Amino acid sequence: MLCPAVPFNVLSGQNAFYTSALLVGGVGTLARSPLLGGALFGILTYKPQLWLMVPVALVAARAWRSLAGAVAMASGLALVSLVLFGPHAWQAWIEFASGHGKLYQGWLPAGRLNGQGVFPCAILLGAPSAVANLAQAAAVVVAAAFVYWTFSRPAPGELRLSVLLCATILAAPH
Repeated sequence: MLCPAVPFNVLSGQNAFYTSALLVGGVGTLARSPLLGGALFGILTYKPQLWLMVPVALVAARAWRSLAGAVAMASGLALVSLVLFGPHAWQAWIEFASGHGKLYQGWLPAGRLNGQGVFPCAILLGAPSAVANLAQAAAVVVAAAFVYWTFSRPAPGELRLSVLLCATILAAPH
């Protein structure tokens, strides 16, 4: 409760507590209830940039039931959103996620350059955009390697969770 981010999250309506609960709950329930753990991870796809390391962890752990639960939940939520909001919402998201269009160009300065991660750090250090993108890509590869290595062998749950949380933030393309 003393962390400076707590009041920010509470007062600004950020979703960090919800997102963290899904990640922590997903890892925490993998052994006892693989489908529930996978379902929690599937809900996390609402923030795909924070979901990047989840499939790596599940494949490395050979948690096929959890992976199936994640895919089923994510697919179900995508279908519900398609019914509720129509195909235009998905078309806009795909355009945005691919880095094209006015929405992405408007988001770029605020979301990517002022975000957390390797890309904005490289830009702040004076790297051109292409080099910053390469640095971010390298961070994703390194993060994925650590997640795979940790989840592919017997390791305490706390270690797995710590590595996944750190890798999630490092790999997120903000």
